[in-house]
Amino acid sequence: MFGTIRKHSTWMWAIIIVVVVISFVIYFSPDARYHVLGRRGKSGFHVNNRPISGPEYEDALNEAKLQFFFRYGTFPDRTDEMARQNFHPEEAANSRLLLAELLRQMNIQVGIEATLRLRDELLTLATGGQTRDMAAALNAFEEQVLRKNQLSLLDFERFLRHEAGLQHLVELCGIAGRLTTPQEAEAIFRREHEELDAALVYFNASNYLASITNFPPEAISQLYSNRLAEYAIPERVQLVYVHFPLTNFWSQAITNLTRQTNMTALVASIYSRQPTNFWKDKDGNPLNEADAKARIEKDLIEDQARRLAMRAVNEFTHGFNLEKTNTLQDFIALAARSNLTVHTAKPFDLLEGPSDLKLPERAIPVLYRLQPEDPVLINPIPAEDGAYLFALKQRLPREIPTLDAVRNKVIEDYKHEQAKAMAKLRADIFYNTLTNGLAQGQNFTQICLDNGLLPIVLPPFSRVSGEVTNLPPAVTLNEVRNLLADLAPGNVTAIRESQHGYWLAFLRQRLPVDENKLKKELPVFLANLRERRQNEAANEFISRQYRNIPARLMESSRTDATAKGPRPKS
Repeated sequence: MFGTIRKHSTWMWAIIIVVVVISFVIYFSPDARYHVLGRRGKSGFHVNNRPISGPEYEDALNEAKLQFFFRYGTFPDRTDEMARQNFHPEEAANSRLLLAELLRQMNIQVGIEATLRLRDELLTLATGGQTRDMAAALNAFEEQVLRKNQLSLLDFERFLRHEAGLQHLVELCGIAGRLTTPQEAEAIFRREHEELDAALVYFNASNYLASITNFPPEAISQLYSNRLAEYAIPERVQLVYVHFPLTNFWSQAITNLTRQTNMTALVASIYSRQPTNFWKDKDGNPLNEADAKARIEKDLIEDQARRLAMRAVNEFTHGFNLEKTNTLQDFIALAARSNLTVHTAKPFDLLEGPSDLKLPERAIPVLYRLQPEDPVLINPIPAEDGAYLFALKQRLPREIPTLDAVRNKVIEDYKHEQAKAMAKLRADIFYNTLTNGLAQGQNFTQICLDNGLLPIVLPPFSRVSGEVTNLPPAVTLNEVRNLLADLAPGNVTAIRESQHGYWLAFLRQRLPVDENKLKKELPVFLANLRERRQNEAANEFISRQYRNIPARLMESSRTDATAKGPRPKS
């Protein structure tokens, strides 16, 4: 029932949603610095002057793990997933402790019926609605999920009570948000769905590049001096590494999988859990059954190969002496003893990252921070093509190149600067012509054509439209929408600058909401608006109460601990 959960197969958990997300307001609150003072327990940690024992902290951490599980379909003790989802055990446990304290303070009593109802909802979601026998589902959940992650039914029951209490708290504290009237909702719906019929005139700097043919030496020299910071080569690092490619473990991965399970049956089971059009190619086109199953099988093999690669990396790291700081020479010597090739990466800076390696973005800052006095990163870095171990070879200081070294780039920048200035001059002249013409009752499109410009007519869009297809480069829909929000039809905006030129917008008309659309969609809109306002009101109230709880709780161990960390387990 729960047996097909896989670390890298999040698509299996696409149906799982967060029943209540408001507790994450606490978790991610910028106020989560625990002010405090008062009586402390032996551990030094307390909430509202009540000491926090070790077992109580562990209970809170177990609740946080379950909360993570029901949101992401996996548990946060898997290192790469924890980093990707930004899970920090101390903060997550602190959040649950403070939530429990808030429920106690407000005397929220959770009945057995509410607890069981939430339990059934979560188990139904977790099984994809494939079971109606909740007793059997609970037994399977205990055996296949809880026990395998060192959790118990008591942890689950405590988590349910607190989540049900939180739901009740949201309903109680957010009741003002549910008082939104149908008349108010209708006014908001009309404002949000009113469509704007508009056109743009765009002055692209690239249209003037060809006319820039003169490059005065003094102007080039001045531009170089003004932009020294842009032309500087930032501090870079150069790394050496050993690579454990997935391809080295592919055959063993297939052997392991076929020995452990019936691959054909497993693939068919996974395929059957989703609609047939769920599986798509890179262009978003649905895959046929054979190709979809081939994709699933490849994912399963890749997952197993990645586990084997990580195991091999961990075995390699056992050769390091953790009693001392390992040097670059130690890294190279250990690789030689293990018959592994040491590769040298191209130098890279913090913004660009290594161009010759396909590494996850979160790894770049960790690698960039390596220092000569502690050059070896013992924790492996998982990547698309396998796993890596890195050591710092050298740090290259920031450099200021000579004008001759970057002359071509400076000339290109000069051309773009001059072309953009010409685009601005052209836009200013046209703006004056346009506003004078409109004031005299002339037609917008005709004014554009008379001046050799072709307006860009936008498809009608509203405040809630997601995108418009024909916007010029570097012009965003939000920017256009905000400029036109309070503009009267028949008027033009001021000139706006974009990365590649200048533009202005003309509002032709406002299109009223279709009454049939309003009648059809307003009931759902009203319900969603009330729910959103309820959550906003509850968020505000709960966050305020949370900040008023005096507490001293465990500090989060972040970046450096994650970067260096303990030796990974095999």
